[in-house]
Amino acid sequence: MNEKKLKNVKLILATVEDAMEIHRIKYEAFIPLYEKYGDDETFV
Repeated sequence: MNEKKLKNVKLILATVEDAMEIHRIKYEAFIPLYEKYGDDETFV
């Protein structure tokens, strides 16, 4: 596996204003897994 080194990565604390965007990103990232496995117990 080729690993790329990241330079100048900055982590910042998320705020309440970021919540909707974070939720959208999470939803879009995991929807393919939900569609494949249909896990209704843990999918929100």
